[in-house]
Amino acid sequence: MFSTLNLSPLKAVAFAAGVALAPISASAQDATVSIAEAGDAVTFINVMTPNEGVTIQELAQQLTLAMETEISSFDGFRNASVHISRDETVVTNYAQWDSEASVQAVVEALTAGDLPELGKAFTISSPVFHPYDVFSITLAAE
Repeated sequence: MFSTLNLSPLKAVAFAAGVALAPISASAQDATVSIAEAGDAVTFINVMTPNEGVTIQELAQQLTLAMETEISSFDGFRNASVHISRDETVVTNYAQWDSEASVQAVVEALTAGDLPELGKAFTISSPVFHPYDVFSITLAAE
């Protein structure tokens, strides 16, 4: 699937147009994201189903474009990753922020029309998103 999409499974960019993507950088390929119980991050998990006539690749590329060109420069943004389900029916975005105020700044900018790429990602899909707190983490048994 990833060779068809021209995406790396480690594509870690974070949380919408022309939708051409530059190749992933070596530093992004090696990037890691930390998840901790009772951490101070605000986590958003967005599940987005492409609308009729929109491919899963178009949606993933649009969301990646929004993360790279608009969202990543916001104060309080930590990281985001864009995932395509193996059955290629949904795109999931996992994003971490310093605070709810950081997220609210994005919501306000989106509402004001200041984030056209993210707005397009939301327009070409049916998004469902919620803020989360990490409840537990289970690691592989040694």
